[in-house]
Amino acid sequence: MTNHENRKGNRARLTRKLIDKAQADHVRGKRVRLWDTDVPQLYVQITPGGSASYYIRYPRADGSKNDFRLCAASIPPEDARRGALQRLAALQLEGIDPAVERRDDIAAAKRGKVETVSALAELFDEAHPHFSEGDKRARSYLLGRFVLPRIGDRPFREISKPEMKDLVRSIQSQIATDARHPRFNGHSTANQIQSIVRRMYNWAISDREWLSENPASFPALFEDNLEQRPEYFDPDSFAKIWHANVARATGKDTRISVALATLLYLVTLQRPVDVARAQREHINLSEATWIVPKHLTKKKRKPYYVPLTPLAMRLIQAQMERSSSTYLFPTCGRGDHLLRGSMGGAFMAMRNQMVEAGELPSKELQLYDGRRYGRTVIEEDLGFPERVAEHVINHYDENQPSRRYNVRTMREKVRAAQNAWSDEIARMVGPHAFSPAPSDKQ
Repeated sequence: MTNHENRKGNRARLTRKLIDKAQADHVRGKRVRLWDTDVPQLYVQITPGGSASYYIRYPRADGSKNDFRLCAASIPPEDARRGALQRLAALQLEGIDPAVERRDDIAAAKRGKVETVSALAELFDEAHPHFSEGDKRARSYLLGRFVLPRIGDRPFREISKPEMKDLVRSIQSQIATDARHPRFNGHSTANQIQSIVRRMYNWAISDREWLSENPASFPALFEDNLEQRPEYFDPDSFAKIWHANVARATGKDTRISVALATLLYLVTLQRPVDVARAQREHINLSEATWIVPKHLTKKKRKPYYVPLTPLAMRLIQAQMERSSSTYLFPTCGRGDHLLRGSMGGAFMAMRNQMVEAGELPSKELQLYDGRRYGRTVIEEDLGFPERVAEHVINHYDENQPSRRYNVRTMREKVRAAQNAWSDEIARMVGPHAFSPAPSDKQ
C-alpha cells in the first residue's frame, strides 16, 4: 500500500468538485489525503478501499499530534470547515480534546442520555446539516407518521431485527388499507422507511459507536413494481405534454420553474428529485456536463455524470437567467430547492386538465412515465445497447468489478445516446421556444 498527501506546497481549497474528482480518479490500494487551504488542519482522507472522510490534525496536551475523524466526505466542504473550526476552538479555548469528547459521548449514550428511537432520530438530523430542508421534511413526515408513534419511546438498542421487519410490514399494510387507488400498495413507502431507519442506525454504529448491530439491515421486504407498468406515453402524448410545459415556461404563469424543471427532466431522463435539487455549482456549461455529487445520488457511491445536450443547455440557461439562487430551481421565499412533489403535483394537474379536454386518453399517465419512455426509446427505437440505456438513467453501477474499466468510453456512448434522444424529441414535438439553434449543435 502506498500513501499520498498533497503536502503544504500542494494544498488546495477543498471543493465538492475537487473531492468528487479525487474519488473518481482514486486507485484502489492507495491512501490519499487532500489538505485544505482555508482551514490548514482539515483534510479529506480517501482510504485504500475508496471511502472518504474529513479529518482534523491537532496537537495533544503532551505535544504529540492526533488525527480525528469529523464525518463522511459526503457533506459539503463548507459544513466540514465549520465543524473543524468548532472542534479546534473548543480545544484551544476550553481544552476539549475531540477524541476524548467522542468517548464521553459514547459513555453518555450508555448511561441513557441518548436512549430512545426519537432521540436518536433527532440527533441524526442534527449531525447532518447538509441535508436539504426538503429531505428533512420528507424524513420527518415519514418517521413522524409511521415509525415514532409505534416505537419512538422505545430504547433504540432494544429494537430487534424481527421486530423491525414486523414494523415495516405493518406500515405497508396500513398504507395499502388507507389507499384511495389499488395501485398504491405501500411497497415503495415501506421500503423507503426501512432505508431511513437503516441509515439512522448505521450512523449510530459507525460514527457514534453506540451499538454494533443494525435492526433495519435486511433486504427490502417488498418489490416496488410486481407487474410491468403499461406504456402510457407515445409520440403524440409526449408532444402534447411537452408543448403544454413550454407554453407554461414561456408565459406569465407562476409555475415557470416547475415547467422548466419538467422539461429538463424529460430531456435528461434523470430522477425528478435530482432535477429538483440541482445546484448551479453542479452544472459545468463549458463542458456541457451536469455532475450530481455522490452524497445526492440514490446509492451514494459515486457521482453521476450527466451529459447535457444543446436542448438541455438551452433549458438550463433559461432558468439561470431567471434566478441567481444557489439552487437551479429555487422555491419562493424559503431559500430551498423545488420539491419533487411539486413537479409530480403540477404534472398530474396538467394531465387531468388535458384528459378532461380530450387531449390525452388516460389519467394513468405519471411523471415517471417520461423517464421510462425515454429509456425504452433509446434502446428499442434508437438501437443503443441495454447497458448504455441503463447508464443514461444512472441505473447501472460502475462500482461493480466488471464495470470499472472504460468509464470514459461509456460516458462518450451515453452522450451519444442523450444526443440521439434529444433529436428524437425534436422529431416528435417539432419547433418550440427552446429549440437549439444550428450553431448550438456544432
